[in-house]
Amino acid sequence: QSEMRAGHSYLVNYCSQTTVASNYAPAELFTHSRAPYTVWLEGQFIAFSPESFITVEANQISTTPMKGTGFDAAALIADAKEQAEHATVVDLLRNDIGQVAQDVRVANYRYLSEIPQPGGRILYQTSTRITGELRSDWRERIGEWLPRLLPAGSISGAPKRETVALIRRYEKEPRGFFTGVALLFDGESLYSTVLIRFLDLRGERLVFRSGAGITIYSDPEAEYAEILSKVYVPL
Repeated sequence: QSEMRAGHSYLVNYCSQTTVASNYAPAELFTHSRAPYTVWLEGQFIAFSPESFITVEANQISTTPMKGTGFDAAALIADAKEQAEHATVVDLLRNDIGQVAQDVRVANYRYLSEIPQPGGRILYQTSTRITGELRSDWRERIGEWLPRLLPAGSISGAPKRETVALIRRYEKEPRGFFTGVALLFDGESLYSTVLIRFLDLRGERLVFRSGAGITIYSDPEAEYAEILSKVYVPL
């Protein structure tokens, strides 16, 4: 927040680590995960991601940045800080898509998704769908346009370059694969996910990585509670 007061950023997606224990082997977690996107790299990580990065079907590209988390749907929708945080990410992603596509539109603004939690609780998240039209030769040019969208705006912040520099300075360890993207391209369409809800398998202890969007208005205890709310496996 001191960096924000100095004008260096107005949204930072700050990430931390939580030590966890599991009675399941990685293969069991992968097999039984009910996440929209589950990605397992043996000896490295399992991500149980609810968030798409980009989807390209025909010539239409779409992205659905997910920003805003809480257990009370009405309070989440009404929260001024969450509204501003979401608007910031939507504006960032709209600009990102505009670098590679034409006719960029916000198709569905700040809709709610429900994520079941252990014990019957529901975690609510707000997302927005943004679309654009790629050139018809996008399949032959993936290596040119895709890197221009990285890193994902929902897990970095704004302005992106300056905020990424702050993340590198203040987070205790490099993220590695965490908050990267995984893609599937079948020669016709492209699907991808942001690697969040991330169980790190590299060390002797299991570590779950999660984060929260920090603004000048953030309450540290509330943001830490949000980080903990994202430590779960959707079985």
